[in-house]
Amino acid sequence: MIRDLFLRCLIPLLLSAGPAYTQDAPPPPETEINIAFDLWPGYYPLIIAEQQGYFQKYQLNVKSTYFDSVSNLQTRFIHKQFDAVCIALGDIFSLLEQQPNARIILIADLSAGGDALLSLSPLAKNRSNLRIGINVNGFGELFIREFLNDYNYQIEDITLVNVDASQTTQLLLSKQVDIIHSWEPFVTDAVNAGARILYTSRQTPGLLPDVVAFHGDFLNQQPQAAKNFTKAWFEAVEWWLNNPIAGNAMIEKALKLDKAINLKDIKLMSYEDNLDAFNNPNSARSLSRVLNRYIEFFTQKNVITNNLNAGDIINSSFLTPPAK
Repeated sequence: MIRDLFLRCLIPLLLSAGPAYTQDAPPPPETEINIAFDLWPGYYPLIIAEQQGYFQKYQLNVKSTYFDSVSNLQTRFIHKQFDAVCIALGDIFSLLEQQPNARIILIADLSAGGDALLSLSPLAKNRSNLRIGINVNGFGELFIREFLNDYNYQIEDITLVNVDASQTTQLLLSKQVDIIHSWEPFVTDAVNAGARILYTSRQTPGLLPDVVAFHGDFLNQQPQAAKNFTKAWFEAVEWWLNNPIAGNAMIEKALKLDKAINLKDIKLMSYEDNLDAFNNPNSARSLSRVLNRYIEFFTQKNVITNNLNAGDIINSSFLTPPAK
């Protein structure tokens, strides 16, 4: 009788309390992330994750905005109009000068031939006063230095011209520059217009990673959202690598691209690749090693005025493996 009385009292209480979460209850609120990117295939897992619903699966409302001007993208991030940015590693330093709390939380890819120096004519061994077009004070300057060293040019032999890669073909054809640093898809456009490739990032292995960086205040306020972002990103990388034709078509349609996507000179970085690059100082693609190289270079040029070390810029704690 005591047991029956206990059950009679307990069951109504359980029923009145109801389940903690029912099918009719509203889902957990989504965290909004505004992220900027430019036209570079290494950033396109962002599009796959959007189209495949990976972000939504982790309660993220990711709003991505494409820019054809890298300088405009940087300015908007500096003014906190975006929470995150996809950017070449060497371009992060101009952001850190004004937003020192920004942090790199994943490596999107390594350029393994996707960046190139182009010209309309063969490279002359003894030519002086070469006009080389690059994004001045960006990652292209270190790339140019590698080129000069390999071909025994002196820095005094060249004049750097500040340009945007989206104007590659126009600048070469109008002869405003003799050589220009550019990347895909602008490299292919220029080659089709008659330019020739002089030098590529395949000759500088590990020097040109592309990364995703977040403002520090977002990371402090929404650490789980940042972890979910990397998880969804790596799921998108895996899906794209396993479904390249379908993935390419999905991206081309979403971005309204009029040219086919080409990943042959770009290594998409998986979760395991990121763990290696972030945490293994002996790795050939160690992020700390290449960051310190950039820091030394840009400090000498007075692009960096703050005291920086690699550990101040990267944070591997947000790397989260994709679902299996």
